[in-house]
Amino acid sequence: MNTLTILNPTAGHGKTRKYLSVLPDLLTRNGLSNRIELSRSSEHIRQMAEEGARAGLDMVIVCGGDGTIHHAINGLRGSRTALGILPLGTGNDFARTLGIPWEVEQTCAMLGRGRIQEIDLADTGGCVYACIGSVGFDTAVLKRANQRKFWLRGPLIYTYAIFGTLLTYQPKRLKLTHDGGVFEDEVMFAVVGNTMQYGGGMRIVPGADPSDGLLDVCIVRRMSNWDLIKTFPQVFRGGHVSNPNVVMFRSQKVELDSDEPMELFGDGEYLENTPSEIRALRGALRVVIP
Repeated sequence: MNTLTILNPTAGHGKTRKYLSVLPDLLTRNGLSNRIELSRSSEHIRQMAEEGARAGLDMVIVCGGDGTIHHAINGLRGSRTALGILPLGTGNDFARTLGIPWEVEQTCAMLGRGRIQEIDLADTGGCVYACIGSVGFDTAVLKRANQRKFWLRGPLIYTYAIFGTLLTYQPKRLKLTHDGGVFEDEVMFAVVGNTMQYGGGMRIVPGADPSDGLLDVCIVRRMSNWDLIKTFPQVFRGGHVSNPNVVMFRSQKVELDSDEPMELFGDGEYLENTPSEIRALRGALRVVIP
């Protein structure tokens, strides 16, 4: 199979580098090309993926986490070249959602004989994201988690960042226009999801289906810090959806606007400031799954 493997040497706090010596043999054994390229930047990831799609490769394999995948899908979107995932990042929420194995040898075997599924992407006009887009409190949490270096790993990073952000965060007034009408109120945060989870396993929109042509929206109205702390553990099992301060619905298109600019993050990466428009792109990405 004609493939390219993009390895992000900084993903997962640099843990991807240790697989450089074993990957060529694992790829070859499973019928995949052993060409591996190290990424130099987020733009380089997108560029390599786009060039792979233009060259008609069967698959571009991404070694990294959700951020690395985010930049790769912006090069692959709408092409016939499939995305393969070796989940070696911090959160790996996209891989979790798709049921991708975690052990590298097992994952390479899956990539060699797995099936291809077409899934949706969320389109902001400037770029696409695969998992969750967010504005408000959890965006501030993501910034704190991304900008600081912790000995913590996975969900613990986000837990630490949540409690740190609570000390200074103030709710914002948000206007959200969707297929069924308009929501406008002060909110802690709002997410627009293509898949169900982010932050290392937080099931923020537990009913999300990345192949239904719709976006799942979760809005958390203004609440006290204590109420938010009490609600937070419920997110890992999706139990927050019954909270009266939580609004949930689906829409093909979502428009976000706010009195003061709010940063929109997608897949844990900064995308743009509000106002923003997000649409579901049905079947825009081909991905290899078990």
